[in-house]
Amino acid sequence: MQFWNVFIKYQNPNPLYQDYDTASSALRDTLEHIDVTKRLMTTYPEHFSLVMIRLRPWKGLQGWEIGLYITITHNRDNPFATTASSVADGLPDKGLSPYGVEAIKKMNRIGMMVDISHVSLKTMHDVLDIARAPVIFSHSSAYSKYVGLGSDFDRIPEVPKGLEDVSKYPDLLKKVMVAGTTDEQVRGLMGGNLPRIWKKNEAVAAKLQAVGITPVEASWEGRTWRKWDGGLSELFLGHSDKKKQ
Repeated sequence: MQFWNVFIKYQNPNPLYQDYDTASSALRDTLEHIDVTKRLMTTYPEHFSLVMIRLRPWKGLQGWEIGLYITITHNRDNPFATTASSVADGLPDKGLSPYGVEAIKKMNRIGMMVDISHVSLKTMHDVLDIARAPVIFSHSSAYSKYVGLGSDFDRIPEVPKGLEDVSKYPDLLKKVMVAGTTDEQVRGLMGGNLPRIWKKNEAVAAKLQAVGITPVEASWEGRTWRKWDGGLSELFLGHSDKKKQ
């Protein structure tokens, strides 16, 4: 099984990527990336197919109907949370924002996995404190409970000798097995842990929806709400009035 990473590089310090009320091309580029992925599957069906089973499609956004999980930060802070890179640069670790807290609740409600690779230490603890479903670290250091191999080979400056690309995974597994791991641990490492976590997220979502947990309609602090064309009201009624107060 292969996750197709939908990743659009931000152009820091381009102000379009700092002011979240300002329109940017990021969403357009992301949707185009997804379209290219689907076209690859159509063009090369002998090699690729989109898994459409009871569990959601194997596609990640780094959202729900168009993806399986969201990595809530990358290398810059966003309305959700503080990233590890900001803390490494000497900035304060603010963890999850109030908007981020609501986002985690919504992800749990719809069965979307929360990925906390790249986040700061406080963000990690904040997410673990409030999440109702298991989270994943999709491509960062872990202990015995790996959900799978998240290589990120295209984003690293150097690699260990003997592990230059994915073709070396069999050699890696041999080393792991020599180290005394069990068959169960090896199966988990090779992807067995991921469906387990995935199913738990689906189960939590079903439970939350069954008890009547409603969709979250939160917005980030300072978001600007505008009237469109003088006739269409804001997305969530009352937000603009609250801002004026």
